[in-house]
Amino acid sequence: MLTVKRVLAAVCTLTLHFVLASTANAQLIFSPADFEQDKLEMLGELSRPIEDCLPRFGTGAQGAQADSPMFHGCWDWHSAVHAAYSLYAIYRHTGDVSYRTFVEQQVRPELMNAELTYMQTRLFNNSSEQLYGNSWFIALAIERERATGQTDMRPLAEFAANRMRTFITGLTPANVRTRVLNTNYQNLSWALIHIDLWGKFTGNNELSQYARSVAQEYLFDPVLDGDTAQGCPITKDTGAASNFFSPCILRLAAVAKIYGAEQADWLRARIPDSIFVEPILVNQGDISHINGDNWSRAFGLWWIYQVTNQETIRANSLRILVDHFAQPTHWDITAAYDVSHWVAQYAVRLIDSSYEANVPDTTPKLPLQLALGNSWALGGTGPLVNPNGYAARLQQTLQSQRGPIRLVDIGKATGTTTTANLVSRRLPYALDLLNRWQLEAPAIRDAALITLHTGFDTSFVTPATAAACGTTPPEQCLTFLRALVSQYANAEASAANDWAQLRANLGTILSQLRAAAPRTRIVIGTYDNGYRDCNLSAAAKAKTQALVASYLEGGGPFGVGLNNVIRQVAAANGVSVAEVSNLLGPGDWAADCFNPSDAGHAKIAQAFLAAP
Repeated sequence: MLTVKRVLAAVCTLTLHFVLASTANAQLIFSPADFEQDKLEMLGELSRPIEDCLPRFGTGAQGAQADSPMFHGCWDWHSAVHAAYSLYAIYRHTGDVSYRTFVEQQVRPELMNAELTYMQTRLFNNSSEQLYGNSWFIALAIERERATGQTDMRPLAEFAANRMRTFITGLTPANVRTRVLNTNYQNLSWALIHIDLWGKFTGNNELSQYARSVAQEYLFDPVLDGDTAQGCPITKDTGAASNFFSPCILRLAAVAKIYGAEQADWLRARIPDSIFVEPILVNQGDISHINGDNWSRAFGLWWIYQVTNQETIRANSLRILVDHFAQPTHWDITAAYDVSHWVAQYAVRLIDSSYEANVPDTTPKLPLQLALGNSWALGGTGPLVNPNGYAARLQQTLQSQRGPIRLVDIGKATGTTTTANLVSRRLPYALDLLNRWQLEAPAIRDAALITLHTGFDTSFVTPATAAACGTTPPEQCLTFLRALVSQYANAEASAANDWAQLRANLGTILSQLRAAAPRTRIVIGTYDNGYRDCNLSAAAKAKTQALVASYLEGGGPFGVGLNNVIRQVAAANGVSVAEVSNLLGPGDWAADCFNPSDAGHAKIAQAFLAAP
């Protein structure tokens, strides 16, 4: 809990947002475990940049020509609209009338007709407002009516809904399909969500049916489930971002919002429990639209959770929420105005949604099995879990012994797969899950098993490296030799100071898992040397195999070796070790000489089962 709560208790005569304003430069640390009790405080924090931007006339994109009767602050029209939406939402949930007073300095009944004329003329062909801004206006109209009971914004929202409908209907099928994949203002899913919201809110069944018909044709297109340039599986939105929307998450969120429980199974098939959307660490000084994608991913995931009831999705959404909260220079008034005028409103959308009930949960409650680490934990090069990987095989064994088990495998095969990444991005999520499961019935609240494979953070030469040499023998090929020298230096750096950094990271991982799951069996695996059977020339294989052998088991600059570090840190934290070193043979390796084959994973599963 933040100390500001104690301040609030002592200074009860001050309004919530006035007190919170004094903490603008404080480091904001929230926890998913405390979300329900902290979310009002979070809304107070978020109000700060919103109240800062809404009265600012003639800034940003609108400039001195800002001429909307009501929405001429916050850089551009749509940002002013979702700032107004946010303040009405904060007022409704906190009961603090000062938020309503503040927003209604801008949103005034006598300006409604003039604003409608503005929307019908100046904004009619504005590409940022046709789908994006009009959608936010519908969210504002609904929120304002819920918060105040006033219906005088309905004609404007009716225009917004019909303008989007007319615009979409006028597109060619090819153009509509491109908008499913759009990452910003022209995203189709975003528009359909709000057309349907307005239809449901006003009882306009024909409008909601229109949203359904477009969704049926374009969001359920089987091409979107494929991993092609036209595909949009959720795995495309689990890593880096390019703009403020992640279209593959938003596609699923649109299906969730429009269809509800009717498509719960369809959604679960496309976002299994082992999907993890990694929080984006935005670079310092970055003022691009990427700043908004963390929280748009978070509210998209929350909307999916409200239909599927998957605790993994809830935990993922809240992990993203709190991680971006801890980066105030990417949303608060300490950020550049390019960022602070709009990003906070995205978090308000998530928190506002959290007050809405989920659809009834018809899925069974199951004990948890966690697998963490690199591609060995995932069972291959991904992006999805290999059903023949060792973690999946362990699930099969556990299920034969005690019934259904929920496997959450957050191994990582692409991008940054280091122990440092595991500590900063994936371990917090794993701890969130373990903590959340403690709310379940006693029979399932303790995890059935936790397994790890992490620490092999250096990439060595592969057959692909050797292939770049053409007909030149690798041992005489500069490309190969330079790669070997470079990777030797990287491996040596990993082992510096008796593997100090790896020891620290492994110690953090294992100690925190042990503290979160004191009664659960935790097993970490050692690594084997794939270069014994690698498809390299004899000379190249000998050089690489000797290097990797020392890296793993010790010798030369590698001291005790990676596997011994794993054994020592595991012992210090009461964690078992699955001995994989020297376990695998010919036929047990994938072509990259690093990942085990399915046959290799079968042996590794047995090693985990046999671990003391």
